[in-house]
Amino acid sequence: MPSETIILDGHIVDSLLLPKVLDLIDTGNGSHVIEQIAIGRTRREPSTATIRIDAPDDATLYKILAAVRQHGAIAAPRREATTAPAPQDGVAPPDFHAVSPGPLAVLIGEKWLPVEQAETLSCIVIANGAARMVPVGSVQEGDLVVVGRDGIRGG
Repeated sequence: MPSETIILDGHIVDSLLLPKVLDLIDTGNGSHVIEQIAIGRTRREPSTATIRIDAPDDATLYKILAAVRQHGAIAAPRREATTAPAPQDGVAPPDFHAVSPGPLAVLIGEKWLPVEQAETLSCIVIANGAARMVPVGSVQEGDLVVVGRDGIRGG
C-alpha cells in the first residue's frame, strides 16, 4: 500500500485546517495515522502535525497529496534506507527488515527501487542498483541487507 508522510504547521487547530486535511484524506479514499502532534499552548503558538497518508494505489495517493498541498501540507523529509553487511553466509544482520511477498520499494539516494519478489520470508538485499528479496538462508556474507524501517514503502 503506497504511503507518504506530510507535515502541517501553523494555526492548524483554531483555523480547522487539521480536520479539513483529514477529511480530504478520508473522502479521497485514503486513510491516515497522526504520527506526531504538538498543539500550541496559546492562540499565538503554532501547532504541528505529522500525518502518514495510506492509499490503495499510487494514483489515489497522488490525488490526495495534491489536494492537501493546496492547504499548506508539505512532504515530510524522507530518510534513506539503511543497510548493513551480512556477517556470514545464511545470516542476516541484526535488525534486518523481514518481509513477506507483496508490493515493496526502498529509498536509496533519491530513487525508490521496486523490490523483486521472493516466495518465502526474506530480507532485502541491495546490489548493482537494484533491490531484491532474498530468503535469509540464501544471504551471502557481505551482502548489503536493509535494516530498520527507514526508507521502506509498502510491506
